[in-house]
Amino acid sequence: MTSTQSSALLSHWLNAQTLAQSCRALGLDGTQIELVNLLRESSSAQGLSLDERRTLERLIRLLQSESANLAAALETRDETRFAQQVHNRAVVLGLPALADSAGIYLAQLSRLHLRYLWRARWLSSAFLRRLTGHAGAVNAAAVAPNGAYALSGAADGALILWDLLTGEPVRVLTGHIDQVTAVSISPSGDWAISASRDATLRRWDLRSGECNAVFEGHTDTVRSLALTPDGRRLVSAAHDRTLRIWDADSAEMLGLLSGHTDRVMAVAVDASGELAVSAGDDRTLRVWDLASARLDRAIDLVGGFVSHLAIHPNGRHVITAADDRALRLWDFQTGALLTALHGHSAAVRTVAFSPDGEQILSGDNNGHVFHWDARQEQILQPLEGHDGPVTAVAFSGDGHRALTASVDGALVLWQLGEVEDNSRDAHSGAVYALVADAGGGQVLSAARDGGIKIWDVGAGVCRHTYANQSAVMDLALLPDGEGFVSADEDGNLRRWSLTTPTAAPALIGAHRGAVLAVAVTPDSQRIVTATETWAIKIWNLVSGDAEYTLTDHRGAVYALIVLPSGQEMLSASGDETIRLWRIEDGALLHTFVDHENAVSALALLPDGSGFVSASDDESAEIWSLASRQPEIVLEGHTDWVNDVTVTPDGAFIITAGQDGAVRFWDRSGQPRAILHHDEAILSLACAGQDVLVIGDASGAIYAYQIHRGSYV
Repeated sequence: MTSTQSSALLSHWLNAQTLAQSCRALGLDGTQIELVNLLRESSSAQGLSLDERRTLERLIRLLQSESANLAAALETRDETRFAQQVHNRAVVLGLPALADSAGIYLAQLSRLHLRYLWRARWLSSAFLRRLTGHAGAVNAAAVAPNGAYALSGAADGALILWDLLTGEPVRVLTGHIDQVTAVSISPSGDWAISASRDATLRRWDLRSGECNAVFEGHTDTVRSLALTPDGRRLVSAAHDRTLRIWDADSAEMLGLLSGHTDRVMAVAVDASGELAVSAGDDRTLRVWDLASARLDRAIDLVGGFVSHLAIHPNGRHVITAADDRALRLWDFQTGALLTALHGHSAAVRTVAFSPDGEQILSGDNNGHVFHWDARQEQILQPLEGHDGPVTAVAFSGDGHRALTASVDGALVLWQLGEVEDNSRDAHSGAVYALVADAGGGQVLSAARDGGIKIWDVGAGVCRHTYANQSAVMDLALLPDGEGFVSADEDGNLRRWSLTTPTAAPALIGAHRGAVLAVAVTPDSQRIVTATETWAIKIWNLVSGDAEYTLTDHRGAVYALIVLPSGQEMLSASGDETIRLWRIEDGALLHTFVDHENAVSALALLPDGSGFVSASDDESAEIWSLASRQPEIVLEGHTDWVNDVTVTPDGAFIITAGQDGAVRFWDRSGQPRAILHHDEAILSLACAGQDVLVIGDASGAIYAYQIHRGSYV
């Protein structure tokens, strides 16, 4: 293929409609295969330029990182969703031609669509460098014993040997005809073993890059492998329901381990080299005696399906990673479940012990990596830096560094034990609240990390960070625009200055429990607060005195709104009700009842005719203040609805879900647009008429331009 032909074909693939047509005809996997083949065919001097190859690699990563959303769009034949997700990810990955093409495609499909503007996402201060070079998802990674280099295996069938000092690839190893699924470097560091979906394992000389042995015998994907500590033998686990013991030097099969009744997903060998532990989709752990090639014992698993495991250096405990978001520690000599570690928000895909057994690394399908203290069973630090599911984690020999691999096509090297820097632009914890100023030029965010940030919406940068002592649950701007009030997890109410951001905040008052919501009256004379202990308090903002407390709700109060008149307010609660109150004397005027679970958020309609509520019953409802009845139920989310807002002109209602979806509805209740994220969306704000700002459970903030016509 000539360079001109290769370039023309690349341009063909950078058309969103062409991409959609291919995915419909060939499926996502088939389309990725076509792109990988193009990458291979154009690797010669007559093929694509270096920049064009990198563009093609990013396109492959787009399909992999958005695979779940694109697959759902294809299944439901939702072209708008397909185009919207392609557009968003294309902007993130630096594919402007595809982003523009998808934007034009979106405008043809729907007058209402979103154009990605910017995102602020926190990176751990442990981040050292990103290693890029694979054309597709990186499925496996291992660090050499001396910590100087690493080996990775990818969906394109290639392995790359990396210099960890420079982050540069040393050589590419090719030979597998399908995805590489696992890698392990020998104790000497001179050679390595890889496993593949092509049902083989290969031994590589890392100095020359040559394959000097092929291990054949499995009849399906080889999912996992483990070397004995002396490097003489290896154990492989496969989808053919078997494990095999091999001579690592001669590639001779030494034993067949049968007993699993479904795919074998993971295997590890203990420090003595005498026992192996495997996990299968038959929901068992099996302990094998390698000398006799016999089953020693079987352990029935609890929880989700296990995708990976690691044996503690003590030779007695094994940790499993499961799709129910949990890590579990087992005594594999007795079969006892010792403990479960919780913290992940998605299926846990990979896990590793440090060489001394004091630390744990784990990675999940939402792109999160957690560094754990194994003794205390606590997260030491989250390692945020991937844009897709994390497929592999590995410690260096001294336990001070970590290497992680992801479907996003990259590996990341981390320095463990670094102090986290929360002054960086983005939040490091869930974004609980977003509030836009009157002009829409700035948005304030409040988060679990205790930070309150001022964002320049147009520039996409953080102008200032206020540091609170505990998680900030809600914010309310003062009507004069000179400051705001925060409510936090420790029960404190504080007043902060926008005109003098460096000024110390003033403590207004305090509750006994977490304050979940705060609102200010239009005359700036009073603030209203709501707590997890069912109480609503009205405070005099001038004196700081609590005027009275309302205790009618029978559950935590999650949301408050003061009506424009300043005379009345609405509250939403875990008791499934919304209540209308007179502020002057605290009289209960009406109780709105229709939701079937906790009511989590409220938003006023700009014309003052009513309001919208969001609930854990997976719905939102439009209510009339005149009739005090629900008018329209908005259904479509598949999990809790966490927040709701309304565009300033009242044309669209926007809901945010635990399911990662942001949905647009017109006033008649018809769905008009949908946006999908990997994380639960916790907060929304309209910055002016045409910009939507979103905060998610990971701490990321996104801004989108709302287009109501052509794509410009």
